Amino acid sequence: LEAAAAAQPLVSTDVGGIPEIFGPAAPTLVPPRDATALARAILSKIDQDPEQRAGEAAALSAFVRCRFSMNKMAEDGLAGYAAARAHRAGG
Repeated sequence: LEAAAAAQPLVSTDVGGIPEIFGPAAPTLVPPRDATALARAILSKIDQDPEQRAGEAAALSAFVRCRFSMNKMAEDGLAGYAAARAHRAGG
C-alpha cells in the first residue's frame, strides 16, 4: 500500500488481498509460484516507457489513496464492529 500510495512502479503476485489493492490493474498481477512470469514482469516494468510507467503508478496511487486512506480504513473497521455488535444484540 505504501509503495502504491507513493506512486512507485510495482510488480506483484496474485495472492491474498493484493488484487483488491491493485483494483483495475489486477489483471497485471503475476500468477503465484511462477518465477519465470515474475522475472518477465519485472523486466517488462524496467523496459517500459518511463512516461507510461509513471502514468500507471500515478493511476494506482490515486486508486489506493481513495480506497485505503487511514480515515477510510478506520471508518470501515468501525462499521464492521458496529455491524457485529448489532448482529449479536439481535441474536
